[in-house]
Amino acid sequence: MNIAIFNAEARKAVSVIRSLGEEGLKIISFSFERISFAGSSRYVHKNFYLKDFDTEYITKKLKSCEIDMILPIEDSSIEFFGKNKDRFKKYRIIMPEFETFILFADKANTVRLAKEKGVSVPETYIPDSTEEAEKNLLARSDYPLVIKPRRSTGSIGLKIVKDPKEGTRNYRMLSEKFHLPLIQQYIPQGGKALGAEFLFFRGREIMSFSHQRIREFPVNNGPSTFCKYYRKDDALTKGRKFFEGLNYSGFAMVEFKEHPETKELYLMEINPRPWGSITLPISMGFNFPAEAVKVFWDPENYEIQEPGLDIDLSQDYYMRWFLPGDLLSISLNKRMTVTEKFRKLFRKYKNTAYQILSLKDPLPALTMILKLALNLFNFGYIRKYLLRRW
Repeated sequence: MNIAIFNAEARKAVSVIRSLGEEGLKIISFSFERISFAGSSRYVHKNFYLKDFDTEYITKKLKSCEIDMILPIEDSSIEFFGKNKDRFKKYRIIMPEFETFILFADKANTVRLAKEKGVSVPETYIPDSTEEAEKNLLARSDYPLVIKPRRSTGSIGLKIVKDPKEGTRNYRMLSEKFHLPLIQQYIPQGGKALGAEFLFFRGREIMSFSHQRIREFPVNNGPSTFCKYYRKDDALTKGRKFFEGLNYSGFAMVEFKEHPETKELYLMEINPRPWGSITLPISMGFNFPAEAVKVFWDPENYEIQEPGLDIDLSQDYYMRWFLPGDLLSISLNKRMTVTEKFRKLFRKYKNTAYQILSLKDPLPALTMILKLALNLFNFGYIRKYLLRRW
């Protein structure tokens, strides 16, 4: 089987491609950056660079490579195929229905849905105009507050503001890049950050997993650089509520943050796509990409399989994005002493899967090092991809 993976420039694409490559699939990748982490993997037969979503070019390449299935990794690609569904209807595409994707991709929608489902969500103000938002920010006294884009962007564009002046100034700047950001209650640091991950097909749960974020970069609001398997079912139980009554198909991660005092789990966002820490479940035998291919390819004959685990789930299992993520997370954490930083940086954890580093498939790591070296003085790159600012 030939499968096209879109967004091979994403770190998570490396683990997806490795897992499918080891299943024997022929992988053709498409990247929106010339230097592509996942596109350099030994499991990739050929990688194509895309300047933009050129429908004619993509159609031509899919045909010439005799593609059977398509897996878009990021929101932009999912949206492209959703809007051009009729053009690509001959292919099996591992993604949600476009209407459901939009429901989850817009944080304003997920806030409303959380209230309907009885899941706690930070108090959220959804403005209809920039002027309305600024009036709200000037009138409030419950600072700090969070301003964040309505569409899922990870931590890019998220800003914590401490007073009305800082709030209105930042909202004005954010509005120039992101359409009418949300204003949300700030949940203090100190509680657990949890992810509940799912694979569904036509409303049927195929596989689920949960992880706890330990470190991230940027330090308090960025993607996970170090996380571990989470045994409790509280996040999964709450996460499942969002899919009740929906004929959902595809990957999804429901992100929660625990209030450090009340221990209540608050919904942060829902990502209707593969998630950044997918390396962890794959390393433990929860092979989400492989199961997605099987169920989307032959749904009538697919039978849910229990993960073939050769591990003891009573132990701790970790995932680490070491370079440069965890290195920066530890080095720039102001709450750690120099001694603590040194210990955490060089501590060897048992049962740890590395997101990029692999002796079996070394080129993605070497490509990442090359890319960092080439962009060492590219402040636009550093600001966007490392500091997660726009």
